[in-house]
Amino acid sequence: MYDNKTHSIERSIVSIHQPHVRPIVRGKTNAYVEFGAKIQMSIMNGITFLED
Repeated sequence: MYDNKTHSIERSIVSIHQPHVRPIVRGKTNAYVEFGAKIQMSIMNGITFLED
């Protein structure tokens, strides 16, 4: 990362015990980066569809 001057690695593992956890850049003053699960949720005709 230092030699290539990059700041991220695509599909990196943040937690071995919880592989769905990803760093989320929020830009807040106290916590610029938070860790949590990123999901996509859609509701159609009262049915909820989740994608991770």
